[in-house]
Amino acid sequence: MTAVPVRSDRGQSESLQWAVIVPALLLCVLGLVQAGVWLHGRQVIHSAAAAAAEAESVVGARPGSGEQAARQVAGAGVVDLAVSVVRSPSRVDVTVTGRVPVFLDVGQGSLRAVAGAAVEGASR
Repeated sequence: MTAVPVRSDRGQSESLQWAVIVPALLLCVLGLVQAGVWLHGRQVIHSAAAAAAEAESVVGARPGSGEQAARQVAGAGVVDLAVSVVRSPSRVDVTVTGRVPVFLDVGQGSLRAVAGAAVEGASR
């Protein structure tokens, strides 16, 4: 009498589970990384706007000092950086826009921050 080999489907079921779980797990990890990059870029844009407003509000600030401060703060983490400064006799308003490099850009890569400050002056 010869033994008949028994076929087991146990390995197929387990490999199917891994084929579903691994891509979902990788998608979650990459999503967390993308969210971290976006949050960091958002913080950098807001810090750049605040630095630009502060630099422009100082008594005797030379033209362009706010834009220079924003570019120094933003560094290489933000691309396509644009700085707009509106100065009145008593107030400075700064708008900073830029893009963060994300894996899949579905519109959340573009960031914008607005900051304002009172212009310093000597009181009488």
